[in-house]
Amino acid sequence: MVNYTGQMKVINASEFKAKCLAIFDEIAKTGETITILKHGKPIAQISPAVQRDTPCLG
Repeated sequence: MVNYTGQMKVINASEFKAKCLAIFDEIAKTGETITILKHGKPIAQISPAVQRDTPCLG
């Protein structure tokens, strides 16, 4: 379960590992960033990708 700390959504690394695909769907749907914690400390943030109209290369 994604928890809220103030305005920030956080999840433990072990729970993220078990539910990552559902969390990716939630991020795509809501557009919100989720912070992943390991031993209570932030280790990563996941946010929705920005869609580009033109390719980055070429």
